Amino acid sequence: EWFPLVALGFLLRNYFLKVSQLDIDIRSMFLIDAAWVLATAVLVAWAWVQKTLVTADDMMIVSALSAIVSSLTGIALCARRMQLARSIHRPELRQAITFGLAQCAAAATLVVQTQGDTLLLARFASMSVVGNYDVAKKFFRGFEAIRDAGAMFAYPAVARLRAQGRTTEMVLMIEKMIGFTLVVVIPMVVIVWLAPIERIFGALYKSTFDQVPHIFRLLSLAALAIPFVLNLSVLTGLGDARAGFRSTLISSIVFVVAALLFIPRLGADGAAIAVVASYVALGIGSTIGVRRHVAFSLPGAIGRWRDAFDYAMRYWRRRTGK
Repeated sequence: EWFPLVALGFLLRNYFLKVSQLDIDIRSMFLIDAAWVLATAVLVAWAWVQKTLVTADDMMIVSALSAIVSSLTGIALCARRMQLARSIHRPELRQAITFGLAQCAAAATLVVQTQGDTLLLARFASMSVVGNYDVAKKFFRGFEAIRDAGAMFAYPAVARLRAQGRTTEMVLMIEKMIGFTLVVVIPMVVIVWLAPIERIFGALYKSTFDQVPHIFRLLSLAALAIPFVLNLSVLTGLGDARAGFRSTLISSIVFVVAALLFIPRLGADGAAIAVVASYVALGIGSTIGVRRHVAFSLPGAIGRWRDAFDYAMRYWRRRTGK
């Protein structure tokens, strides 16, 4: 019964986050999220002291109240920059509805590949295997955080450059986005494969989740596609939600086919392979979609690692005075 209130609270919170994102207002985005985290922590602590956090409904109340606090923070920060339209321009309304439907469809297909692996694995493997895979996937969220951080800036930056007609700067931004993310991701994947992560997981979980290091290494290969998956956010900034939906749909189809082929035979390894295949498909599809709008160069994007190196050296010289 609390779900509608929770959904409304998060809808308003996410709306104000998007408004701040479009304005590239990092401070407001941080404060809106901080209000949610702080409110949740305070309410959970208070409920724990009062011993009232007993049922799922109690947690739903906490979620609803924290979302409301976050939404009120968004209203306070964004009220001055928002204006309600007195009339609705029908062509723009039609475009907004089409864009929204395509975005919702893309989100729905992404849910398939983000949640479907665990569900399918539970159908064909033991709970112990599912537990190992779930732990490995939680650590893979660290790579997904890189994707989310890049998307946070790529979408509003592309939208602004497109609105201003600054195509040359947009090409440069997309190439640097891909190149710089490769510079971050590739060393991390190499470390995951070469470092003795078995000792780390062994210290954390003893012998409970002994398959986690191997599964995590397989999942980390999907991170190599993240620089190209970021083009999905570029498509959103370009306003081509249909191309984004096509990319996510193809990715989900690849995931389902790979999962049905490999999970019954390989278990958790098969689920990891399906995730890697879906990331590769999503990266290829979204990159092709962007190339239809913006003539950026893939070799040029990959070669942008030099710019990242030069930036790091300049920063080092400024900090050390050398």
